[in-house]
Amino acid sequence: MQKQVNVLMSTYNGEKYLREQIDSVLAQEGVDVRLEIRDDGSKDSTISIIEEYVAKDSRVKFHKGRNVGVIKSFFMLLEDAEPSEYYAFCDQDDYWEKDKLTSAVGQLEDLHTSGPALYCSNLNVVDEKLNFCRLSKTKPISTQNKYNALVDFYAVGCTEVFNDSAAQLVKKHLTEDTLMHDSWMFLMCSFFGSVVYDITPHIKYRQHGHNVIGSKKNKWEQIKDSFNRICDRSVQPRLQSANALLKMCENELSGQDLAKVRKVTNYKKDLLSRLCLLFDFDICSGSFLSDVKYRLLIILGTI
Repeated sequence: MQKQVNVLMSTYNGEKYLREQIDSVLAQEGVDVRLEIRDDGSKDSTISIIEEYVAKDSRVKFHKGRNVGVIKSFFMLLEDAEPSEYYAFCDQDDYWEKDKLTSAVGQLEDLHTSGPALYCSNLNVVDEKLNFCRLSKTKPISTQNKYNALVDFYAVGCTEVFNDSAAQLVKKHLTEDTLMHDSWMFLMCSFFGSVVYDITPHIKYRQHGHNVIGSKKNKWEQIKDSFNRICDRSVQPRLQSANALLKMCENELSGQDLAKVRKVTNYKKDLLSRLCLLFDFDICSGSFLSDVKYRLLIILGTI
């Protein structure tokens, strides 16, 4: 019997690529796919496109809403979603290979766990016309150290597939203090469940001029972004995420996990606190260069 997967898509002025994405979701093989779409106050023809699919395919459900922003829109979708064995986050402008969901479900089933479990994968970065540009990652990512999640947010939302236990966990700990819906799901499953990373991409991750959050097209843009990030003292994503985790889950974290999270949240308290985080090599990035950058940000006080 095929596993049911409820795909949760938030849309906003996405008319240009929406049909192509919806078609790729409904064409998924090996699973019982359902598509729940919440529109976040679009002003273009997005709503009429969604209503067109609702009228012709019973698997599509529409949640029309006001503009609340991408994070809250996805959380509202998760709260209102029909019960399912598995769920997947979905952007409005990508293209899914036919085996995307069955590959994810298969790897989650292989974990043999009833606890929270999250799947995420690599990306085929493509241009507006779906022409291949590059792989997002060239090396596998280890998910053995949960404290990596305090440093690297490598689980991209459009690749995330998770079980009902993970959905219930996040629904009990909804917060607007997080960076994004996908980073919060990743952080929660890292600390309270399991995460599996698939180096094989099953999605065409479209890059165009209107992406809310995108992937840099070349190494030079990545270098510029890193430099600007180091210089911008107003952006502190790791500290923000750790503060959200502590605020929402302080009473549920184990002794060691709580101590690690507090190392991040308290690192600016004094020089000793900063040094304690700097030389805690459990809290680290998954690659050498990224870890060097992370420790530089500790020194600068801008993690």
